[in-house]
Amino acid sequence: MSLSISDITRFAKTSRDQVVGQFLGLPGTMIFYSFVGIFVTAAAVLIFPDILISEDAPWDPVTLMDHFTEPWIIILAQIFMLIATLSTNIAANVIAPAYAISNLFPKKISFRTGGYISGVIGILLCPWWLMDEVSSLLIFISGLLGPVLAILLCDYFLIRNQQLFIAELFSSSGRYAGVKLPALLAFGIGAAAGLAGKWIPLLEPLYRVSWFTAFAVAFAVYYALAQKTKAAESQHATV
Repeated sequence: MSLSISDITRFAKTSRDQVVGQFLGLPGTMIFYSFVGIFVTAAAVLIFPDILISEDAPWDPVTLMDHFTEPWIIILAQIFMLIATLSTNIAANVIAPAYAISNLFPKKISFRTGGYISGVIGILLCPWWLMDEVSSLLIFISGLLGPVLAILLCDYFLIRNQQLFIAELFSSSGRYAGVKLPALLAFGIGAAAGLAGKWIPLLEPLYRVSWFTAFAVAFAVYYALAQKTKAAESQHATV
């Protein structure tokens, strides 16, 4: 969400609106949902004597449903599980790829069509096969996402001093056009630093926190390369 939040906040009229919206919408709901999870699990431990909190505490709602025998409770719970899963995935995982696919052929693919294509691709990938390996998969993916956010933040706050020329973002010949070598190098080096521990035992502790490792390395590398490129461009412009 930290990478794709701009796909949602793009419709905010002012920067203050999106800041207030995120501040009100994210921390409060996360705290509330965490409380509900802890509260329900604690209640389940009290209600069902065969549950041991240290071994099989029902943090997974689907697991908790196995302890009920009344059909209407199970059906109602499943309905809410489907609604929660769909709404969460639509907000967190569909909006960004839908826009990305739509932007490939904006005249032929609408945002809605991009969402349908994302859904089909998601089904074809058969993500349920990865459920047993989801933790290791997320660690690996985070090593690839950390450098992306590092480059975005470094470029916006330190290199460009929070100045963006909106019209040129959509121009094929503006200052943002083309492939930026410093960004590619920073991404590659950062990702390599974060993921190397998967294959090199000595660096395994860095792999456990691959997002932070990759983020820090990519941030530093991109800052150094971008500053050097910026200085060279300024010198060339002066000459």
